[in-house]
Amino acid sequence: MAHRTEAVRRPDSTGPPLTHQGHDMLEYEYHQLRSAELRREAEQARLARSVARARRAARRETREAESQDPRFRRHRFTPAA
Repeated sequence: MAHRTEAVRRPDSTGPPLTHQGHDMLEYEYHQLRSAELRREAEQARLARSVARARRAARRETREAESQDPRFRRHRFTPAA
């Protein structure tokens, strides 16, 4: 059995009739919740990418600083036993 939506007048009778009643309203609210959830997930993904980018930059700077300092030079070959 299909769900029918009947137009219902607003309490103050100013404006178009409300058509989002019953099932349609639940779908609308679900859509709003899902939309907000997707926005939060996107923001978390942007933050994670930003943190990863900052960590890579910090490692790169540390690596460059160590290559300039003779104390941190790595030996190319391991010593013979």
